[in-house]
Amino acid sequence: METVETERANRSIGETAPVFEALDLLSTSDPEQMWRNVDAREDATPEGAEQRQRLREIGDRGALLTRPDNHVGFRHAEVSPQAGELLLGALRKILGHG
Repeated sequence: METVETERANRSIGETAPVFEALDLLSTSDPEQMWRNVDAREDATPEGAEQRQRLREIGDRGALLTRPDNHVGFRHAEVSPQAGELLLGALRKILGHG
């Protein structure tokens, strides 16, 4: 039987993989190249913009709600007819009212 800590660690590993892929960290084993790949997300280039898009995991018409410490509280990939309901539900959950 898995402990709560093991379950949380496994979930965290699963959530980290898309970040590694978006930063192109899995394509090299060279630490210096990895840092260049990470730094490239800040570049004002088409590649940097594409990398930022992959990191956000949302489209141009999606929604992302973050706290001031950059913790993502809500993410929805594309526009939705239920956008208001989805956001309200996320806020309730974040604030412990739902």
